[in-house]
Amino acid sequence: MNKEKTTIEYWRHPTESEIKFGEGAIHWLTVDIEKVKKPNGKLKKWFIHTDGLRYNRP
Repeated sequence: MNKEKTTIEYWRHPTESEIKFGEGAIHWLTVDIEKVKKPNGKLKKWFIHTDGLRYNRP
């Protein structure tokens, strides 16, 4: 059975406004691996999500 991962987690630091409103924890995002692959097949170290914020790979 082939159990290849299809998702991966990325993280980001909270924004200043999130800290101001008490949401000062690290934010995690689970994304489809296909959306964060480079043309050569390697995974991106970081990317800009649709929310306009930069997410990093752990």
